[in-house]
Amino acid sequence: MAQAAVPMKGTSQIHFGWLGIGVVIVAVAVVAGLLGYLVSDRQMVPNADQALMADVSAAWTGTYDAATLASLYATDAILHDEIAGVTSTGLGQIQEKARSYIEGSGFTVRPTSEAIRQGAFVAQFMEYGASGETLGKGVALLRLADDGKIQEHWVYPAE
Repeated sequence: MAQAAVPMKGTSQIHFGWLGIGVVIVAVAVVAGLLGYLVSDRQMVPNADQALMADVSAAWTGTYDAATLASLYATDAILHDEIAGVTSTGLGQIQEKARSYIEGSGFTVRPTSEAIRQGAFVAQFMEYGASGETLGKGVALLRLADDGKIQEHWVYPAE
């Protein structure tokens, strides 16, 4: 008598079970990879306040550029320098102060914290220096106009 090969009951279900597990593993890997890409992409792009404070620090560091300051400050802006005890009123006076600091002593500003915002105010801690030496620590506080330009800028010591 010849024996016929009869498949075992449920064999096809086992193969589909492994296939389903494989599909789930691949789907999880794709989603995890996509989330990792999105999270790392977000970390590399600073928020608008961070970018603004980086621009302000750069404008007061390195090479003096009147146009850069004009792009950041309103024409009637006020700078209250509580470290030096001097107030500069208007874009022209602010530009002159920046020029004299940068060209006179190689003034530098380096942020030391994340920017924080409350309403129209943005603040950040920083270190300032001249001729490659750190002179002190401070906090910069900006009040922004509706167009995003700096209306008032305060600098306080923060030791």
